[in-house]
Parts: sequence; structure tokens; C-alpha cells
Amino acid sequence: MLKFLYKILCLITILFLIVAVSIAFMGFRIGIVKSSSMAPQIAYGSMVVWASPSGVKCGDIVAYKYNANIEVHRVVEIDNDILVTRGDSEHSVEREVSKDKILGKVVFYSYFGGVLIDILKFCLPICIFFAIFMKIFWKKILTN
Repeated sequence: MLKFLYKILCLITILFLIVAVSIAFMGFRIGIVKSSSMAPQIAYGSMVVWASPSGVKCGDIVAYKYNANIEVHRVVEIDNDILVTRGDSEHSVEREVSKDKILGKVVFYSYFGGVLIDILKFCLPICIFFAIFMKIFWKKILTN
């Protein structure tokens, strides 16, 4: 049973690292939505994946720097180098964002992806700890 658990923990850790590195090398970035401004389309806690900001047009959902946060809103107007954005659930709040603050255009979002990332952020260090612990003390556990 312990050998099976060890293999599962190692597999989860390796898969998570492979996926994270692959996504980064392909030029995508991942974030978790920390507000409900894009509800109901993108719920609080959803995972969003964004790519290059090139070709942003009205109606696109973009991720951008606002103060110290990363915001995700829909582009409602473009005026030269300024994009006017607004959350889908905030009909009166608009933000003007310069194009250099745009991190990228959202290409994928998933509520369950956000939940999975939150679980993995909690579980991954535990998996790594137990994998190392079991590797170091494997013979002691089996002989006792």
C-alpha cells in the first residue's frame, strides 16, 4: 500500500511540473480570478489562461496590471493606445488601461481549473514532502 501511495505522489508531482513548465514555454500565463466582476461568465476562483496581447479588439477579455493586482475584464472600447475595459457584472465601472499594461488576451478559462490549481497549490508541497520522506525512510518502514 505504501509503495502504491509513493508512486501516486511522485506521479502527481511530476505531472504538475510538466504541465506548468510546458504552459510557460508555450508563452501562456495562468492566473486565478479573485473577484466576481466577470460573473457569470468567469466566476470568482476560476483559472484564466492568457496569451500575447497582440490583436486585441473590442469584446475580447484581457488580463492587465492595475495597481498591484492583475485584473481580468472585457474590452469595450479602443482609442489609440488606451483600452476601456469593464467587468461583465459591473455595468457602470469602466477602466482606462494603456496598451503597455495589458498582459495578454484571455484564451481559456475554467472554474474547475481554478479549483484544481488551489488544491494542487496546497497538495504539491505535501506530495513532495512525503515523496522525499518515503524515499529516505523506505527501508526503515519496510523492515519494522
